Amino acid sequence: KEVNPNFRGDPASPKIFRINYNRMYNANLHTYKDHFGSEVDSSDTSSFFYLQFGVKESFIAGGYYQPDKEALQKIREAIDYDGERLKRIVNEPSFQKSLGRFEDDEQLKTAPKGFPKDHQHIDLLRFKNFVVAHYPTRAACSKPEFMDQVIELYEEMIPFRAYLDKAVAFEEI
Repeated sequence: KEVNPNFRGDPASPKIFRINYNRMYNANLHTYKDHFGSEVDSSDTSSFFYLQFGVKESFIAGGYYQPDKEALQKIREAIDYDGERLKRIVNEPSFQKSLGRFEDDEQLKTAPKGFPKDHQHIDLLRFKNFVVAHYPTRAACSKPEFMDQVIELYEEMIPFRAYLDKAVAFEEI
């Protein structure tokens, strides 16, 4: 709350994901996960700020992962309207240094329905997810100053997440 007055986290009811897998759908999974994850600042209708710490990999992420069809369309419409603003946010040197590119292995091969193939922001419109992430080393996670780094990453994501949240809320961006 000190960093962002719009913080949606509720310390009384954090979203911490359970440690065991639901093996009902895949009996070949191990019984327990090798990581802990928690959404710290999110709601059902907003972007997320997510922390995951694991044996093999840890990461801090934010944005929209697998948004529903309506939310994805609104984000694309916002990019169509003012994609330059999103590009300015993600191309900031500090953003590039700490978060880099979108974390999306799946992109459309062509333009989404309703958008021309030669759209000036086609590189953004083809994304299905709008997520950025930072991957700290295990050693970095155990340092006393690690919490300061988490807060810095949270602050770095505020303009990015605000752009997406305003797009999905269909507010003026």
